[in-house]
Amino acid sequence: MAAGAAQGRATPATPLWGRVEADNPIKNYMTQVLTGSDPETAARRASERITALLDPDAE
Repeated sequence: MAAGAAQGRATPATPLWGRVEADNPIKNYMTQVLTGSDPETAARRASERITALLDPDAE
């Protein structure tokens, strides 16, 4: 893992990242694109969902 971490990136340094992991909008985005959805539309939706999940005022 250390070798991979030297070249990769860590998850965002926020305690709210667990919300993103639990909801998994990135997997949903990738599935949509791989099954023929418009990549830009799917990316926008995933980005909006991630932003909402990282909002500290959201429940």
